[in-house]
Amino acid sequence: DSYKDHQTKTLLHWYGEWTSNGDGTHSATCKRKDCKHVGKTECAIVEFKQDEATRTLCPVRC
Repeated sequence: DSYKDHQTKTLLHWYGEWTSNGDGTHSATCKRKDCKHVGKTECAIVEFKQDEATRTLCPVRC
């Protein structure tokens, strides 16, 4: 037998370390127990000036 009362909302994903996929995107696996979800997103390109040069990078190293 089982009993359920006052069900709670499902928790959101809790991602581990993001890694480059080598195609302009990066992915991370959800760290929650028994969750097999893998998040994937476009790289966030950042441009900044340093020593009279403009640097372009993705913080996740894409």
